[in-house]
Amino acid sequence: MLSNNTRAVSLGLVLILLVGTFGYVYTLQSQIQTISDEVMDLQLEVWNLEGKNSPVNSLNSTQSEIEIPVINYEDPEITPSDPIAVVLYESVKKSIVSIRTDKGSSGTGWVYDNNNHIITNYHVVQDAEFVEIMLSDKTLLQAQIVGEDIYSDLAILKIINSNTILTPIKIGDSNEIKVGEQVFAIGNPFTLSGSITSGIVSQKGRLFPSLAGYQISNMIQIDAAINPGNSGGPVLNTKGEVIGISSVGVAPGVGLAIPSHRINKVVPDLISNGFHEHPWLGIAGYNVNPAIANAMELDDVFGILIVNVADNSPASIAGFLVGQDTLRIGSNDFPIGGDVIISIDNIPTRNMDDLISYMDINKSPGDSVTFEIIRGGEVIDLNLTVGVRPPP
Repeated sequence: MLSNNTRAVSLGLVLILLVGTFGYVYTLQSQIQTISDEVMDLQLEVWNLEGKNSPVNSLNSTQSEIEIPVINYEDPEITPSDPIAVVLYESVKKSIVSIRTDKGSSGTGWVYDNNNHIITNYHVVQDAEFVEIMLSDKTLLQAQIVGEDIYSDLAILKIINSNTILTPIKIGDSNEIKVGEQVFAIGNPFTLSGSITSGIVSQKGRLFPSLAGYQISNMIQIDAAINPGNSGGPVLNTKGEVIGISSVGVAPGVGLAIPSHRINKVVPDLISNGFHEHPWLGIAGYNVNPAIANAMELDDVFGILIVNVADNSPASIAGFLVGQDTLRIGSNDFPIGGDVIISIDNIPTRNMDDLISYMDINKSPGDSVTFEIIRGGEVIDLNLTVGVRPPP
């Protein structure tokens, strides 16, 4: 009996870590990306980075405060008969920049607002002291990091020591996109600036680990090419709106983009405060599978089995319990018999993906959450106040 359970659990067990003590999750993809970046550094043209960053007063601006120009078909470079990719590219090309740092990293960024804030990925400017950007006309400008968030892989730059005024790109609603919808990715792969690729939305709601190990939820999977150098570039819908930010190329034809709804939640805080506070529960759990359900005599293969509760965390204060029984998997023993989450705020919670996505989209530190759990065969409610995720 135990060996059957062991095989089933081994196939179906998914451990998602929400507790900072579990450390950084290294993946083969991140190693490949690092190697690719190092190889590209040998090929990249060395930009002349001079001077030091001067202090910048963070400006609290949002997309709702800016006016976005519509596509002007009187522009001699655009005609109504042009393919949609041509129209989109011509309308946004001056708002997309190349980025180079003193750490040798490079990537793409795009104009967020009328205050010359530039959005890119955190990993593009990680640990940088000097940042230089290149406009579509090859003009070089210096920028400073205003705010960054390792958990979302987002960073905000601001152009300094320049009177240049750039045009922002309108942000669309990533919640409205559909699988199969056409999208366009623009960036600077392999330092080939201003490259555009097209594809479709392959799927929504993907998870991918950030550099801090926590999962970035609700990422958009696209088949438009994302290569080293594309990171930070916009992913556009057919209206020319940003519905995502290119983040990682997992494999040929498989790229992941950070959804625009995360931009709307995180970026205003990065501009005004320099950081963004993420919700934190302080739990780790397994998705319930048939073997776990059988071992715990659960009626349904549904929910999340709690296997760890961080000390002094919101979950600990709320009274979440970890089981004292164990189930051997291979050479390891795993705790079973603890609380099983089956809903959050009356919304059925099938697995950790559901929980992470719900918390990321709907909750902030200080919010109240009601969990429905199974404990000892009984269904009870636990109320919890969301905490602030600890620093990495």
